[in-house]
Amino acid sequence: LCAVDRRLANVMEGLARSYHLKKQAWNEYSEMAIEDRIALVTRVGVALSGVVVVVGVLLETLRSKHPFAIGTGPFGLHSGPVAAHENLLRIFADVARGVAAGNSLAIVQAGIILLIATPWVRVTLSIWLYVRQQDTRYATICVILLATMIAGLFLGA
Repeated sequence: LCAVDRRLANVMEGLARSYHLKKQAWNEYSEMAIEDRIALVTRVGVALSGVVVVVGVLLETLRSKHPFAIGTGPFGLHSGPVAAHENLLRIFADVARGVAAGNSLAIVQAGIILLIATPWVRVTLSIWLYVRQQDTRYATICVILLATMIAGLFLGA
């Protein structure tokens, strides 16, 4: 995966040089540094979520007579007509309480939430870096992507 990221970044950098698209206005980061930072966020997010899920699975396996048995669930999720964002906030609060209590299934869910949050962090970081680079084209594309993700979160639930 790292080699693919690096090759893709090299291709993109070569295209930018050949078409003179590279902006010289901001000098803090090169295009390659931006790609490296964005790729690092993805790798760290996936690795961290994987570690959290594995810790939760190990705790569940060691603590329970019947690991991952289907039951009512560890969280008292609320039912009834609520707005999607209220339900989402309740789920996050329930998971946080479960993790604080040492609930192994809540730890697994926290790892899954970290995995889901990784692209959100990546897009947000991309917006910030492209705005700092004064690259309006890619910053606009990332803002549209983030707006689409937010719309999907609230309208798709």
